[in-house]
Amino acid sequence: MPRPRFTLAAVLLAAPPLAALLVAPLARPLVAQSPEDGRNCARAVDDAARNPDARGRLQALAAAAGPVATFAQGCLALVDGQYARAGDLFDRAATANPASAVAQFWLGRAYGEQAQRANVFKQAALARRTKAAFERAVQLDASYVDPREGLLQ
Repeated sequence: MPRPRFTLAAVLLAAPPLAALLVAPLARPLVAQSPEDGRNCARAVDDAARNPDARGRLQALAAAAGPVATFAQGCLALVDGQYARAGDLFDRAATANPASAVAQFWLGRAYGEQAQRANVFKQAALARRTKAAFERAVQLDASYVDPREGLLQ
């Protein structure tokens, strides 16, 4: 008796739920913060008065839903000087996508901004959090220069 021939296409067409299980791990998550998101955040934070276009792009992203919107809201909170809120938002974005070096870097930057304005007792804890976030960003993406610079400061 000849063996039945099964092709991957036949299996996928015969069992759509199985297809979803096989293909889903291969798809990239839509929650990743890209280096472009980080550059937009840097433009808006570092040059808010002179670069309204970057703030506008972030506001458009922040109006959406999901982790990318949370990341953009964190950038806008930094622009507005709401450092604790920015830290909370970046923490949510980093938790939603633990593989994002960009989110980890900006979480560290928000903690650093808080530390600069905190009392002596809170500064040490915030400094440890800043360092941990930068180190995690370097661990996730060794080619990402910004967190390395943050560790040197």
